Amino acid sequence: YLKRAAGDLDEDEQASVLAGVFAVLGNPDFAAVFASGSRAEVSLMGRLTIRGQERIISGKIDRIAVEDKRVLIVDYKTGTYPSAIPSAYVAQMALYRALVRTLYPGRAVDAALLFTASATLHSLPCGMLDAALEALTDS
Repeated sequence: YLKRAAGDLDEDEQASVLAGVFAVLGNPDFAAVFASGSRAEVSLMGRLTIRGQERIISGKIDRIAVEDKRVLIVDYKTGTYPSAIPSAYVAQMALYRALVRTLYPGRAVDAALLFTASATLHSLPCGMLDAALEALTDS
């Protein structure tokens, strides 16, 4: 696949890409992200009030895992884990989480960012997501 899709990369670069993929897929810390029944690239659309106006929000969740008592949504980021999570990433996940919560009432909805270059999964605290959503909806 890499020879076809990334033929412009030399063999060492392709091997590095493949090692990165296996580092993510083989990491036991990410088991819930890739568990049986989880899904990739789930389209999402709904209405939220943003800055006083009802807006249609749409996006694509890179990975979603629906469990009995919780839903985990994950967005892939291709870089390494930064020293501080950019506010745009937090806002994006806060919006997705708000929409997913309407689809799965009674379940906790957790959000995380998976930084593929460093194979790092960073959970976003609920308080951080709530604050980001409040900043968007109350402004």
